[in-house]
Amino acid sequence: MAPLVVREGRWLEGVDSARLWALVADPQRIGEWTPLHFVGYMGKELPEVGNAFFATLGGANPDKAMRFEFTHWEAGRRYRCSVAGPRMIGGLAFSVAVQEEMAESAVSTRLDLELGGDVARVLHPWWRAWAARRLQRAIDAAEAGSP
Repeated sequence: MAPLVVREGRWLEGVDSARLWALVADPQRIGEWTPLHFVGYMGKELPEVGNAFFATLGGANPDKAMRFEFTHWEAGRRYRCSVAGPRMIGGLAFSVAVQEEMAESAVSTRLDLELGGDVARVLHPWWRAWAARRLQRAIDAAEAGSP
């Protein structure tokens, strides 16, 4: 196993940062911009360090839900979750960052996503391509869902 981190980001023209943050920071809305399906919370229903939520990939059996624990939380700006990953991938982490920039006549918001984990070296090329595609799709969906 060796660490591998994939980062994708893009400036989204005309997207309000508050609306984008409301979408990407609400675990109950994760299915609106990722292939994950929200299952439930552990503890309080507020995103903050130490709280966790559960989600499945593609709406699979809730008994197979992954645990996402918030390890960093900066409201309106960024968060990071550790994720219990599958057998061949351990120590997963998922990060989201939102940054707004005002131009002369329009607002532009940057969305940065990061997915990293300890991945078997033999899987690095496949996992890097898979993760980049998933992150790009998530950015596309977040842009469409928060104009």
